[in-house]
Amino acid sequence: MPSRRDQLQSYQFMNQRVISAFVMRETDPAQSPLRRGIGALFGGLMVAILVAAGFGIYGVLTRTGPDRWQTDGSVVVERESGASFVYLRDKLHPALNFTSAKLAAGRPNPQVYRVAAKSLTDVPRGVTIGIAGAPASLPDAKQQARLPWTMCAAPGDPPRSVLLVGAGSPGGDPLGDRGLLVAGDPAGGTNLIWQGRRHLIRNARVTVPALFGAVQPTGVGVAWLNALPAGADIEPIDVDDRGDDSGAVDGFDNGDVLFNETAGGRQFYLVLDDRLAPITALQQAVLEAAFPADPQEISAADVARFDPQPLDPDADPAVQGPPSVPELSTLGAGEAACAVTGDATAPPSLTVGVPVADLNAAVPTGGATQGGRALADAVQVPAGRFELVRAAGGVQLITDSGVRHALSDPDVASLLGYAPESAIDVPTALVNAIPAGVTLDPAEALKPAATTVE
Repeated sequence: MPSRRDQLQSYQFMNQRVISAFVMRETDPAQSPLRRGIGALFGGLMVAILVAAGFGIYGVLTRTGPDRWQTDGSVVVERESGASFVYLRDKLHPALNFTSAKLAAGRPNPQVYRVAAKSLTDVPRGVTIGIAGAPASLPDAKQQARLPWTMCAAPGDPPRSVLLVGAGSPGGDPLGDRGLLVAGDPAGGTNLIWQGRRHLIRNARVTVPALFGAVQPTGVGVAWLNALPAGADIEPIDVDDRGDDSGAVDGFDNGDVLFNETAGGRQFYLVLDDRLAPITALQQAVLEAAFPADPQEISAADVARFDPQPLDPDADPAVQGPPSVPELSTLGAGEAACAVTGDATAPPSLTVGVPVADLNAAVPTGGATQGGRALADAVQVPAGRFELVRAAGGVQLITDSGVRHALSDPDVASLLGYAPESAIDVPTALVNAIPAGVTLDPAEALKPAATTVE
């Protein structure tokens, strides 16, 4: 009878033929169907072992093991809690916030490590350091908002000013050559907004009705008005010896207004003691409101004979205001006016009819500093974004919490991971409309944090 060994070998032989038939479609192949797979598996295991050994040797040579963060100036964030630390002189110092940890590290854009709490348990601790009130987080350098900036005036009781950092106007129509009559001057004055500038109207009680009729100015916030560059005041031109005979224009008195019909319409002139000066239709209307008198017509020959000379040869036409009385725009219920700054060296462009509801996401501020300086009533920086600006003689960091932080030196930006040269120019009035936070200073970040004991 066959022995048990013979029976086992017969069973194994039968199984081998069945497997060969399924795998190779041949019951008696020249080699086992699993031989090639086993060889490949063995080769793969050997390659994996060699790669792991290579990584181990690299880790020993470059100190990239579990304790690689234990180098001077490393910033450590505890994985479970998000607490910030900085490793200095063989001690792990808790930091009040992430920004303080980066400043205390003392090198540009220090390496940040996320480490499990259990890996920090046996590391010697230093004193808690940092700047109270510094930002708790810092966006990536690619998240800089940049221009445009938009300041919006939302009418109401009281009116609100809303600053949008890194965003244009959320809708509305361009103001164009139209004007906007507003009241928001701390002294109670009325301003004409035209071509991105504000023009204070002197003696508004008389001048406004004469120019525009029975209109009421729109109430705006002081911060919005401050954000617009000032143009020339709208007021009667001062005339010396008004009513006396002119020494330069025969037959007319100082203060007389003349005009000559041209192909482009009436050109007005003001008689002065030493010259005949061309003036705009707006200036003529303001003079007529203050000193009612019809202008007198003169011929082109007389104009040439008197050789008109400008009132101020050095005056910048861009700040003089509109040449004629502009058509006024008004704001309806639930509408705002927005000033969009796309270039720090140029006046903003104005849009009107902006839905006030689109401004409600901005973070409210106190509206004013302790010293009384007007702030925007709300500031909006897109979540996860930041701004680095040059203004008021230094560089400032603006976070998505709607707070600005002055840097003790422009190069401090590099410690936070930002290139100092990436700071953009923004009008100081806009920057000052944002609440000021603490100054970011590496020396202050290294100081022990104040503690209170009850």
